[in-house]
Amino acid sequence: MVTKTPSKSAAPVAVQAADAATVDAIVAPASKPTPAERLAYVLDLLGLTAAAPDRPVVWGKSNGILGGGSVYINKSNADVRTNSKRTADWHKDPATGTTEVRGTGSNYLRIAFPK
Repeated sequence: MVTKTPSKSAAPVAVQAADAATVDAIVAPASKPTPAERLAYVLDLLGLTAAAPDRPVVWGKSNGILGGGSVYINKSNADVRTNSKRTADWHKDPATGTTEVRGTGSNYLRIAFPK
């Protein structure tokens, strides 16, 4: 039979277990938003409605919006495709936060998600 001799600096097992539980509670990572939560954020921000609200939302796929256009949800941003006038209006609005107009026809608005 092999026995281990604890080092002189080792804390009692009960204290180590209690400390581990405290550390786990403190450093447990917050869950990242799902694609559906990201889409809901963008729709709310721009005052839009999903064309098919019951359709599953996945990363990088088009999600139609009522009135025309679509939203692509990516992990760090959303690209909203619509006409260039709407894109310009949203880009000028400070309530939309950090945005960038993209596309050859300026018909995409990229919205950066908060980190």
